[in-house]
Amino acid sequence: MRLLFLAGLALLIAGSVLIGNYKNTDDVKTGLKLAKAGYIVIAVIIAIVFAFDVFFWSRSKSLSHTSRRVLIATTISIPFLIVRITYACLGVFQTGAKATRWSPLYGSIAALVVMHSMMEYIVVVIYISVGVLVAPIGKNLPGAGPVALQERRDIAAEQGQAGPLENLK
Repeated sequence: MRLLFLAGLALLIAGSVLIGNYKNTDDVKTGLKLAKAGYIVIAVIIAIVFAFDVFFWSRSKSLSHTSRRVLIATTISIPFLIVRITYACLGVFQTGAKATRWSPLYGSIAALVVMHSMMEYIVVVIYISVGVLVAPIGKNLPGAGPVALQERRDIAAEQGQAGPLENLK
């Protein structure tokens, strides 16, 4: 899925660069096609994430507490991502007078702030918050952390095994 995201991102970047060359109409047309393809790829990724969400919610009772927190954050963020991608698609897929309404350069500043920027900020805050709230990997596993490490060293010393555990001091 990361490769799919990178492909969508590459298409968007290439399309935006070509659209920026507004003096050459062929480049602009090619850029619009690439940008449309990029947004389609990103929309497919959001649909896949939604499908994973539905799948994992059906098995949420078997998930760890940390995994459920991540699942909740993903579920909460999906509507904001959908609004954000809808704004982008409206700007790229509509033509004529309607296209300028959704353009980040010429369109409504209210639509830009609410449907574009605010949606991205909300998603970032959701993911940063869940990142702060979940325990680091290994912290909630038995036999992990500094106390367990010292216990393993003590057991190894009692058994006369210095080995690799001595290097962990």
